[in-house]
Amino acid sequence: QKGELVIPGDYQVLTKENRIATRGLGEANKDDNILDIGPIAAKTFQKIIRKADFVFWNGPMGKIEDKRFQKGTKEIIEAIINNTKAQTVIGGGDTIKSLKMLNSNFQISNSVFLSTGGGATMAYLANKELPGLINLDQL
Repeated sequence: QKGELVIPGDYQVLTKENRIATRGLGEANKDDNILDIGPIAAKTFQKIIRKADFVFWNGPMGKIEDKRFQKGTKEIIEAIINNTKAQTVIGGGDTIKSLKMLNSNFQISNSVFLSTGGGATMAYLANKELPGLINLDQL
C-alpha cells in the first residue's frame, strides 16, 4: 500500500515584532519563527488520524514549552485518543512529555506502544543498524 506525505498547509509563527501570526505554506518571512502547526494543518491531520488503522507519532507539533504554541499538539493528542481502533506507536521523550504535560488523562491501552527513544525508533523502522542491538547480537 502506498503512503502519502502530508505537508502542513499552515503554521503559527512568532514574528520579529513578537506577534503570533498564521502563515500559509511558503508564506513565512525570513524573520518568522515557525513554532506550531496552524488550524488548517491541525484539521487535516485530525481527519487523517480519525480514519487511520495505524498511527506513528514522533514529536510534538509545536514548541510545547510555550503555552501559545501548544494547540496543534493538543489537537493531535485528542485525535489519537479518540481513535480507539488504531494501533498506535508514540516515540520520543518530547512526545511523551507532551502527553503528560497536555493531557493528564491519557490512558495507555493495549494498542499503544510508547518509546522514549524517538530517533532510535525511527532508525529501527528505516532498517538502520542500531549499535545497542548489534552489541546484543554479539553476546
